[in-house]
Amino acid sequence: MSIIPVVLYTDASKQKADILKDNNKKSGIYRWTHKSSGKTYVGSALDLTHRFRSYFSLAFLEKELRHGNSIICSSILKYGHSEFSLEILEYCDPLNIISREQHYLDNIKPEYNILSFARSSKGFKHSAETKELLRNLNLSRIISDDTKLKISINNSQSKPVVVINMESGSEVEFSSIVKASNYMGISPTHFNYYLSKQPIKGIYLVAKIGGIDVTADYEINKPLVNPKALAVCATKIDTGVSYEFASITKAAEFLKVTISFLSRCVREGKSCKGYNVTRKK
Repeated sequence: MSIIPVVLYTDASKQKADILKDNNKKSGIYRWTHKSSGKTYVGSALDLTHRFRSYFSLAFLEKELRHGNSIICSSILKYGHSEFSLEILEYCDPLNIISREQHYLDNIKPEYNILSFARSSKGFKHSAETKELLRNLNLSRIISDDTKLKISINNSQSKPVVVINMESGSEVEFSSIVKASNYMGISPTHFNYYLSKQPIKGIYLVAKIGGIDVTADYEINKPLVNPKALAVCATKIDTGVSYEFASITKAAEFLKVTISFLSRCVREGKSCKGYNVTRKK
């Protein structure tokens, strides 16, 4: 497919300033091309400059490399920005961005794209930026009154919030999401993110927002059990000798590590100081 881009930057490294300046607050479809191999990557963004800042961030590229989420990021790290050209294939309305991205994916078949479907969730974990894109697009569509109510509940900062402390068993009501967030030690701007990760910090359950029970929506209507209080078993890898502990806190004390570190090892199935630590069933 022959494509004439709206804008072409032949050297992404030398033209970085122009790339960031030209595309601020613009939504559209872009394409990276590795000049030597001709391999390409097609993507889209509501704010192209915001997206391109990520590609020029070494920390972002290295994170994507560690997580194995992006071939294009790995390639930019390997070859350098100067080995890539960047094209704006088209600027488009945010409501059409997914369909337009799919159009180019179907016709170009870019080698660096992991997915063949624009914003597909099949076997893929969306980044926070992608979730925000989809959320904004959905808010622009005609939605039911029930959906509007849920969106209002989850996004309003002034709704009263009921939080259950699993350690003490107490139920506390706050006048706003901001105050509830401060109590739980999280950022109010990340409230929705944490809401989908209940129990928050393994301790807090958000039971009601604006007087409406949200336990069904977030699958938190379950026994109030503190994960830290669950019994665990630590097995020495080289000897096979096992030790049982009443809680992960006790196991952490035995291994002389922090509770959060040991919890992460258990969650990710990693060994800790020569021991395999698992929760008892």
